[in-house]
Amino acid sequence: MVVVLSVGFVSCSSDDDDATVSKSEIVGTWYTMEDGGGVLVITETSLMVYEILKSEDLYFLNDNAKTWSYSIKGHQLINEFGESVTISVNGNTLKVSKGNKMQRYSKFDGTPQQLIDYLNKK
Repeated sequence: MVVVLSVGFVSCSSDDDDATVSKSEIVGTWYTMEDGGGVLVITETSLMVYEILKSEDLYFLNDNAKTWSYSIKGHQLINEFGESVTISVNGNTLKVSKGNKMQRYSKFDGTPQQLIDYLNKK
């Protein structure tokens, strides 16, 4: 999503049903290790995106997270600039897509720093 959200927002919902996605389904901390890794922190009103970086076998978060306000319409998450991505939630997996790019995120029960601590203990 770092790649997808940093470039802009996506649409690819061929495997989604007609039900809409609610904010309560997406609120929380989500992460992916795809494309270098990223963390999403989603609240009822904002979306914060961090990159996960690695140096000498240790993970850390970038210092300049991007934050947007957002709304949801059906399966579209739309940022404050009108850019949108298609989202779907299946259990603890959040799928975010735009155009031909798609990333899967896993739910993490904790803060972004707790996630980094967890990744560095592995």
